[in-house]
Amino acid sequence: MAEVSACEKGTVISESGNDFYFWHMKGKSPGIFYIQTEDGKGNHAPTLETFCKQEGIRFVRVLLEGLEEDGISIREGIITDWLSGCQSVLKEVGLGSQVLVGHGIGGWLMFLLALREPDLVSGLVGLATLPDFPDLLWKGFSKEEKVEIKRKNYHTFERRGIKFRIPISVFPEASK
Repeated sequence: MAEVSACEKGTVISESGNDFYFWHMKGKSPGIFYIQTEDGKGNHAPTLETFCKQEGIRFVRVLLEGLEEDGISIREGIITDWLSGCQSVLKEVGLGSQVLVGHGIGGWLMFLLALREPDLVSGLVGLATLPDFPDLLWKGFSKEEKVEIKRKNYHTFERRGIKFRIPISVFPEASK
């Protein structure tokens, strides 16, 4: 039988006007602020939540939307939207210094969030982080691949059985 979460669900509105969902549990600070981006495989949220509950530590989890069962399709503007949503949640329910934990793309957002809100961050823990992944991808493309991506307005690739689709707008957005 699955354990029932002790977290309350909440929502904030991101800079672009989208709903941004999070779950939180009261406790002492510094708390754990988990930026979850996995597709359900290797979900660390239950383990982190159980640890925080046992230790009486504040726990906040955000699940970044845009993930699909058959892969990850990143829409235009989503990186900025995810970052502004995480920042709003951190300010609204973080209540003091937090240890940011980021998984995958959430690891990259964890670094960006720490740069934006250094007074609210007491530590960083990255789990298979992808810092600056669009910049690294773009630099690795051949001239021919870049021409093809510009023609199609997106790039697709597969990694560990997960299909990714990234619009071309993410590449310049990532370098902001």
